[in-house]
This record gives sequence, C-alpha cells and structure tokens, in this order.
Amino acid sequence: MTGTGNGQPLGLFTSPGATGYAGIPTDRNVVCGSATAPTYDGIIDSTMSLKRQYRQNASWMLSRDFVKLVLKLKDNMGRPLWTPGLIVGAPDMLNGRPVDESEYVPNTFTTGKAVGMFADMSYYWIAQALGFEVQPLLEKHALTNQLGFACRQWVDGMPMLSEAFSRLILG
Repeated sequence: MTGTGNGQPLGLFTSPGATGYAGIPTDRNVVCGSATAPTYDGIIDSTMSLKRQYRQNASWMLSRDFVKLVLKLKDNMGRPLWTPGLIVGAPDMLNGRPVDESEYVPNTFTTGKAVGMFADMSYYWIAQALGFEVQPLLEKHALTNQLGFACRQWVDGMPMLSEAFSRLILG
C-alpha cells in the first residue's frame, strides 16, 4: 500500500514527489473530514470525485480504525451510510459501494494524511516480468530423505490511471 516503486511495487498511498515515480497525484486527494472524524459530506465528495465509468466499479479501501468512525455516520435524514452485508459472503457497503478493510491502509489520523481510498482497483496493474521458476534443492535435504524447493517470480505493480483513484485525506 505504501511501496516506493524502487525495488517494490508503487503503493496507492505513496506521494508521487517522494519517490520520483509517477503514481496517484495529490490532485486526487479529497478531504473527507477533520483530523478526528470523517463527515457525511466528505464521503459524498469522495464518491463523486470519480467519473461515472470508474465509480460503478469502485470500492472503498479503509483501515479498521477508519471503519469504526464511518460506522457512526448518518445522512441528512438520520439513516446510516454503512450497510452491513446481510447475506453470507456479501460485502459491507458504504454509500452503496463495497468496502474492503485492510490492516495495511494508513490510519494516522493527522491533518493532511491519507486514511483510505475510493477507487476502481482494476486500474492498479500487477505485471509479471519473467516466468515462475522452481529450483529443486536436492543436496540440502539429502541426509533426511526430503526434497526442498526454491521458487522465484518477478512481479511489479502500480496505479495506471490516476483518475480512477480518490485518496481520502483528513483536513
């Protein structure tokens, strides 16, 4: 989520100027509340910051701590924005879109820091650079009559279309 792009995938929450690599620019940041709590208007702003073609496939990526705050939000008529998944295997919903909860999403509740994302993740590409290699380790386990394997695969990842991403920032 916070990879630099230098020897590791480029993360979703990495500032583009910090690494020298392209990524999601800061103009895709949307203020979604104060440093202590998200707001209903902030969630709406985050949702509408994506064009329709990206919004219909987008989902929320939030930390557990941020979900705890969002669970308390209600719209102007007193209805909760959060809709729990009522069927086994159905995702929880926030403002009508699925929520992916991750322990790797930053949860530093400080002004100007990212705390989540609303994005069409099909525009985060993961590429396999070379084939998958399997090397048997015959000698290493010969005395115990076992066989070991070393496996290698080279992959990379990065956001490919910045307008498909909206980073949630606390104001």
